[in-house]
Amino acid sequence: MDNKRYNPFYSRPLITVIMPVWNNAYKTLDNAVNSIIDQFFKKGRPWIEIMFINDGPTDRATKRKVDSWVRHFASSEDSASIINTVRNRGVACARNAGIRRAAGKYICYLDADDVYYPCRFQDIMFYLEDEASKYDLIFQKYDLETYNDDRQLESRRVEISNHVIGLTHLKILGEVFPDNLTERVTEVAIDNLRQQSTGVLEMDGKICGKAFSRPAGQSRTKRMPGSGLGITYEKYLSQAKNELQRSI
Repeated sequence: MDNKRYNPFYSRPLITVIMPVWNNAYKTLDNAVNSIIDQFFKKGRPWIEIMFINDGPTDRATKRKVDSWVRHFASSEDSASIINTVRNRGVACARNAGIRRAAGKYICYLDADDVYYPCRFQDIMFYLEDEASKYDLIFQKYDLETYNDDRQLESRRVEISNHVIGLTHLKILGEVFPDNLTERVTEVAIDNLRQQSTGVLEMDGKICGKAFSRPAGQSRTKRMPGSGLGITYEKYLSQAKNELQRSI
């Protein structure tokens, strides 16, 4: 059976999400991955690939968690793969390794302790997949909300722009992260992208929040309950589901 049954129009993934993984990532990884699974689309869900970059994690719990997600996606409409690095060389090298191996037409980024809100991809695909689109690089401003394990809002940072989590670009723009830097990595990468791009779009959107430790007893491979994702995430997911029902 063709596992890509929801994406009959593409012979490869449309979007690759690159996710570097380090020690203790198992605490929040389920919530991060499920925020990709939860993505809302009004028209035809595209094939999404998740690229896990094991950048030298030594704890077995994280390795087992990543392996379990790869096995889960083997029987789903999406796909996942793992890149194992010999040693931790930093986030720039990890993301460049993901870009090299990515099968998707578009590249997005998500850290293992963050989550996308449900309309993250829906908003950008309206522009990128339009036949008249001239954009190969999109920046989304976003509100970042951080919750603790008791579901209490700890902080809110409003309209942050030019951050890697709000970045989407064509894969053909290449490996843009400077391997030799440990500071200002994202800033330099964005400058590189701007120089190579023929069309740049900056747009608003409430697109991400901070994940936190999964509640005890949750499954490793099934979609996690919303209890680990924060109240705002749950609200946006509910709105997306209601909108989907109205559009059917």
